[in-house]
Amino acid sequence: MEEIEPQRPTYTDPDTVAMTLGLSDPEDPHSVFKFSDVSNPSYEFIEELILAEEEKIDLRLHRSWRENRVIDETHDIPVFQNDENSWMAWGYAYGGNSIQLRRELRPWDPRKGDRI
Repeated sequence: MEEIEPQRPTYTDPDTVAMTLGLSDPEDPHSVFKFSDVSNPSYEFIEELILAEEEKIDLRLHRSWRENRVIDETHDIPVFQNDENSWMAWGYAYGGNSIQLRRELRPWDPRKGDRI
């Protein structure tokens, strides 16, 4: 199984956070602090905090400007046929289901981590 690369923050990055907070480098007070693997907190931890806040922003605004991924999610759905405005399940006339598409679907691309 191919390994999926971890999600990176979209809205900002740890270096911008350090600059915005005005954190100075303890070794050189005239330069901006840079988070790293050995700093406290670490670069990775700051990225995790940013991702958590990005999730809160997206949930509150009901919109997202970042790449959203679904991993290991499965659904059992009936066989569908294409209609002009929606996808209809076989037997629609007999109480089947219709799924209205709200936006364009992106093409399947395994290079971007899409998989079944």
